[in-house]
Amino acid sequence: MLSAGTYLGHDEWTANIDYTRLHYNARKVYKKSDDSILRSSAFQSGTQSIATLDEIKAGWKPRVDIINFAIARPFYSGRMLVIAPYMGVKGGWLYQRLNLSSKEPNTTTFGRAKYDLRSWLLGPRFGADFKWMVGYGIRVATSMAGSMTYQRQKVSSKLQNFDNASKHEIYKTINRVINPIAEFAIGLGWGSYFMDESFHVDVSASYEFQKYYGTNVLGVSPGKVVSSAPGGLMYHG
Repeated sequence: MLSAGTYLGHDEWTANIDYTRLHYNARKVYKKSDDSILRSSAFQSGTQSIATLDEIKAGWKPRVDIINFAIARPFYSGRMLVIAPYMGVKGGWLYQRLNLSSKEPNTTTFGRAKYDLRSWLLGPRFGADFKWMVGYGIRVATSMAGSMTYQRQKVSSKLQNFDNASKHEIYKTINRVINPIAEFAIGLGWGSYFMDESFHVDVSASYEFQKYYGTNVLGVSPGKVVSSAPGGLMYHG
């Protein structure tokens, strides 16, 4: 995450903008007993019996690029607690690709499925930061925020069945929805001034949670589905 901020020069108001980028790839092989829901609905195409498959190979490629802008007004509540309520805007792009493939035992016949989700989001964001000043420059910090975003989701799927390798089934749809986003973080920090308060050093570490409700719609594209209802996409770390 990259972040930048400044004082606005009026009554201690501040402005901050941050950019979060999360790109990675994940792979997993599902055996017969691993995940009955995935196995029973991944390839509902043709006449192939899923029960005869030994395994399904899955590859997931998420891409998250989020920008937050906020203005805040910090104030002391007592001598040890600093509260900074803020309001702003959340926007960004979400992309997911799910690839599934399997092969009939003792044959060269393959079945494949590819699901894509490309979406952008924009909406208001409200929250507050809390800092409990323990002493000696040490603080305990928490942050809570919520957003209500408009999302345009372009969902597509492409399936190749077992019966005819040259036959592909392609489905596409566009969803326009309003979905909430919840954020929470907790951590520790330390800061101190040096050289007659000419320099300030500050370090912190936190554990964060982000939940994007109604965003995981790879399984509800028209046609053959992996799951039956939209789910949430959650990141933490």
